[in-house]
Amino acid sequence: MLIGDTELSRQHGEPINGIFDLPQLYTKPSSLALLTALVSLKPKPISWDESDTENDRPREDKNAIASYLTKIVSSGLTWLSEEEQVEVWEQASIRLSERSGRNGMPAQTRTFTIP
Repeated sequence: MLIGDTELSRQHGEPINGIFDLPQLYTKPSSLALLTALVSLKPKPISWDESDTENDRPREDKNAIASYLTKIVSSGLTWLSEEEQVEVWEQASIRLSERSGRNGMPAQTRTFTIP
């Protein structure tokens, strides 16, 4: 599958399966490709009804995603316009803070079913 095809399929809701599916910065991806990838990295809302599948993900994958997000935040993103740069940096920062434990996380809502 070509990179362009991958970006198009992600726009239609196909999840990112691993760190190798993310757009690499050396290829100078568009802001749309980066933002789509960042949105797909957003953790699902915490639920007391379902098993925690996030903890089933290997530790290396979590570390690789955190490293990827850090690279985006520290990158100049010089091929993007200033507005696009700021938007990508903000989204990457949010995704990184969501992985930083309770103190770094934004507000969250838990869902559960009352029988």
